[in-house]
Amino acid sequence: MILAIDPGPQESGFVLYDTKNSTIKRFGKVFNRELEDMIIDELQNVPTYIEFPQAQGCLASNALLLTCRWAGRYEAHSNLVELINRKDVVNFFECHKRTRQEKAEGIKQVAFDTQIRHKIIEMFGGSKEAAIGVKASPGPLYGVKADVWQALAIALMVAKE
Repeated sequence: MILAIDPGPQESGFVLYDTKNSTIKRFGKVFNRELEDMIIDELQNVPTYIEFPQAQGCLASNALLLTCRWAGRYEAHSNLVELINRKDVVNFFECHKRTRQEKAEGIKQVAFDTQIRHKIIEMFGGSKEAAIGVKASPGPLYGVKADVWQALAIALMVAKE
């Protein structure tokens, strides 16, 4: 079992992933204090992987600084922690920027998050209908949204390594 976290300034996405059975046990996007309490109360000894913001050569916003603060708080409450670089996740899912030719042809760059989401859907059934499903017939990714996709990407990367 592992815990993967995509921290944010107010809320964070998380996935509790069973690496033995390759299944999602729990996930959500919750207020940071709620996730911190969850870690303290029940997940302290679960290996935890936190995406940590990297320097990008520009001024840091308050949101980025708050995100770093929360990543540090999660790290402080977990006994087994590894900080994950976003570039490692992007490389694992083989995301790419558009080529010069694609740029010249007017093909728009598909954001890395979108590329990662599509690749996760492929891993969990091949189509959106099979992987996500609908309320009447939910797939294994039913309800995954927003920052939970990135937390799931971290969990999948760690589970495969």
